[in-house]
Amino acid sequence: MSPTGFNRGRRNISILEQLNGWSKKNKLEIAVDSDTGFYLANGAMRNPDAAWVSHERLKKISKEYLEKFPHLCPDFIVELRSKGITIKDLKEKMSEWIANGFRLGWLIDADEEIVYVYRSGKRVTTHTNFNKSISGEPELPGYKLLLSELRV
Repeated sequence: MSPTGFNRGRRNISILEQLNGWSKKNKLEIAVDSDTGFYLANGAMRNPDAAWVSHERLKKISKEYLEKFPHLCPDFIVELRSKGITIKDLKEKMSEWIANGFRLGWLIDADEEIVYVYRSGKRVTTHTNFNKSISGEPELPGYKLLLSELRV
């Protein structure tokens, strides 16, 4: 994977700081960044820009195994669109994530100020008000992402 652009890096760190802050506050501490790879049930190796996995699911995996790329789909993922990647390609990637078991996923196009919200078993919805945070409820109780912080 090639290095990311400056603005995308700024946006991604904001997403990670907010997700990790929520995770630590709730004593979950299981948020990971874009360097973390996951083997999905379909055999693909994927790495979202940010991810979260529940304690219950991680308890079933040995610590030694977690030093590698786990064979599991995160409960929550974020994909952040960058220049040169089409929204169509990212929507296909989100479909693959949901087919492999995530509960909640956000595809964020910060330049266009739109978030595509994917939930297991539900239709895709959109959130277009970057002046308001987006909620992870009910899958991530109490988690909100301040979208205004993604503006550059």
